[in-house]
Amino acid sequence: MTITTPQLFMEIFQKITFKLAVKFGLAIIITFASPASALQKSRAQKAISNGRYLEAEKILKKMLAKTPKNIHSQTLLAATKFHLGKPRAALKILRKNFYKSANKSYNLYYQGLCYKLLEKVKKSKRMLQYAAKYLDAYGARATLEISVIEYHQRHSIRSRFWATKYLNKFPSGAQRKIALRILRSLDIVDYNPKIKGATY
Repeated sequence: MTITTPQLFMEIFQKITFKLAVKFGLAIIITFASPASALQKSRAQKAISNGRYLEAEKILKKMLAKTPKNIHSQTLLAATKFHLGKPRAALKILRKNFYKSANKSYNLYYQGLCYKLLEKVKKSKRMLQYAAKYLDAYGARATLEISVIEYHQRHSIRSRFWATKYLNKFPSGAQRKIALRILRSLDIVDYNPKIKGATY
C-alpha cells in the first residue's frame, strides 16, 4: 500500500500531538473525523451552549449509533444528560470514560455538578477541586463553583479563598463578576441566595 504525502503528514502530526498532550497534560480534544461527523459535533456543541439540550441529545445519540466508542461524543452526551436533570446517567458515562478522556477538566467539572445535583456535596467539591487544577475554561468554572458551594454553606472563609483564587488565576475570566459579587456580599455580611455558578 502506498502512503501519500498528506497521509504521512497526518500520521506524523497525530503522533507529535499525542506525545505533547501526554508530556504536558494538555486538556485538549483533537478528532480527525469526517467533515459530516465534525459538522454534527459542532452542531451538538452549539446546541449545548445555547441551552437546546434535547436537540443536542438527539444529535449525539445519532452520532454514537454510528461511532459508539467516540469518547468526546459520549462526554458531550453526559453533559447534556446533566442539563436534562439526569445526573446518575451522566455520572455513569463520565466515570466510565474518565481515563480515556482527553479533556479531563470538562469531565471532572461535570462529575462535580452531577454530585452536587445529587446532594453529595463532599464528592462534588472533591471532583471540582481536581478540575480546578487545570488552567482552562472548566478549571476556571470549577474554581468559581467551589466558592459558590462554600458560600451557600455559609463557609465564608472558604468561599472567600476560592473566589480570590479565581480572580488571581483568571483575572479576565468570564465569571469574574460572580466572584466579585461573592466577595462584596461577604464583605458586608449580607447573604444573597440568588448567587449561582456559571453553568446555571
